[in-house]
Amino acid sequence: MLVYVLSNWVQNHLRLTMIYGVLLAGVMTLAFAFSSYGWLALVIVTLHGLPFQVHEIAKRTVLQQSAEPALLPKVFSVQGTLMTVTFGLAVVVMAFVTDVWGVRVTYYLSAALCGLSGLLAIWKLHLAKNVSPPIE
Repeated sequence: MLVYVLSNWVQNHLRLTMIYGVLLAGVMTLAFAFSSYGWLALVIVTLHGLPFQVHEIAKRTVLQQSAEPALLPKVFSVQGTLMTVTFGLAVVVMAFVTDVWGVRVTYYLSAALCGLSGLLAIWKLHLAKNVSPPIE
């Protein structure tokens, strides 16, 4: 029953789900950065997967609903390519940050980037609600 209620809420609030997912992932990353106990870090990493997966499901659903069915293979191909390139660049940058400032700073930066991403999404969602539709 809980899964059904949550799935309906996610379906009706896809953009908010993406925002909450990235913000929760940032909070979990920050919590991981502050953890000093191995068992706690393991619990945090396990819980970190939940908001990330909900975010990814909502993002994929938005992409599927936004594109025409005939274009979906191209859309997902481009998305996959962008994600791979972005991931590769992020690995290089985060490796540099880790070498220069240490692992904790890397997690702090990652949490800050997740938070910034969520805040920018909230701002954009707020702007989109306040914009009047174009006059035809």
